[in-house]
Amino acid sequence: MSEVLGKNKFLKLVAQSYTISIVMQKVASVSAIVFFTVMSFYLYLVVYGQEKPVDAANLYKYYCATCHGADGKGTKRGQALGVPDFSDIQWQTKKTDEEILHSMVHGKNKMPRWEDTLRPEEIQALARYVRRFARKNFSDDRISRKGEQVK
Repeated sequence: MSEVLGKNKFLKLVAQSYTISIVMQKVASVSAIVFFTVMSFYLYLVVYGQEKPVDAANLYKYYCATCHGADGKGTKRGQALGVPDFSDIQWQTKKTDEEILHSMVHGKNKMPRWEDTLRPEEIQALARYVRRFARKNFSDDRISRKGEQVK
């Protein structure tokens, strides 16, 4: 009888070891999956999460030049819609940066709002780019960074 009890204990121990072994294999598999998932996400952030400098000229060409023109004076279509001439010093001095940003974010007349399409830093870069059109026509000492005419 004791021999049968010993065999049963031995079989229980073998079964428990086997069960523990299977559990450990599953834990190792899940750990490996979690590890590789976390590492993949980390690599994604390293490669794609880096802030790239905003290329305002390219953004302007893609989103704005159709109506505002490459030179900021407005295309025929844009002029028919009543777009302003960005190269006009008087327009530049009359408009604040906040007004330009507001028009870009919320849209104005026929101009669409860009807040759902462009990131805030892209909109700000475009606003600074619009200010450059007046500086192209006048020397930098006659117009400030904000577009105000300097006397």
